[in-house]
Amino acid sequence: MSQDPVIEARSLNLTFATNDGPVHALSDVNLTINKGDFVSFIGPSGCGKTTFLRALAALEEPTSGSIFVNGQTPDQARQKRAYGYVFQHAGLYPWRTIAGFQQWYAKDISRHAGKHTRMLAFVLLD
Repeated sequence: MSQDPVIEARSLNLTFATNDGPVHALSDVNLTINKGDFVSFIGPSGCGKTTFLRALAALEEPTSGSIFVNGQTPDQARQKRAYGYVFQHAGLYPWRTIAGFQQWYAKDISRHAGKHTRMLAFVLLD
């Protein structure tokens, strides 16, 4: 395997403040995933799998420690669109079809409308 790290977490901690007190979702996580590695996060509900992925996608802010995606912070990588993230639960509105959702999205992002239509056509025809 290659030794080019694509994901690195160093002493990563993430604590949520709740009415019942702090919840330590991630505690001193140290992890390096190199290019070409195949990784699965397996564990019981509530052990921090999704929280780690949300921190990796810049959707949660770690309390301390550091996390890098291709040598960049998660927020830098997100802004450069250096990775994709698929949510655990479907993100489409139940009353929308894929084509309808694409058209709705294209109204707000008109400069990408043609690209998205071509991509959608490719997916539906392939």
